[in-house]
Amino acid sequence: MAEAWRLGSAIYHEGVCKNLPYEDGAFDLVVSYLSLTDIADSRAAITEIARVVRPVELILTGNLKSWVAAAQTEGLGIQHNAQRHGTVTIVDYLEAYPVTVEWAGIRIANRYRPLAQYMQEALQAGPQLMDSQKPLADAGWYRSASYNHTPYLCMQLWQKQLLGF
Repeated sequence: MAEAWRLGSAIYHEGVCKNLPYEDGAFDLVVSYLSLTDIADSRAAITEIARVVRPVELILTGNLKSWVAAAQTEGLGIQHNAQRHGTVTIVDYLEAYPVTVEWAGIRIANRYRPLAQYMQEALQAGPQLMDSQKPLADAGWYRSASYNHTPYLCMQLWQKQLLGF
């Protein structure tokens, strides 16, 4: 069973989106934040997310923009000039492939997928897209100006429909 904790009147569950140990329609809200690139089978994960949320309830996803993962391909990525302006090299943008990222001595196996793949998988799982935003970074963050040139994050709000599930 996935870990659970209470905050006020809400109960939160943390789990891996693969064969979630919950009944169909067990939750009012499911949040997937920066996790779909870490999951080998995104279609199965998205299907599980849609399965465990109640009809007419919400799914919130936050995912790295596809170009961010594509720019992390070994030997490519962001190259900075003397003024610290970056140039990004991206290859095979329309093809899904594994990507290994490393920082602070930690190596993580990610999967690059074009945005269209995530969108198709979610739409096939049944929810309706209600909103999609690319939030700006907080102006107080030291990297917010460079981040806001091309945001790294895409937030989407989905609603599970009554019919089709």
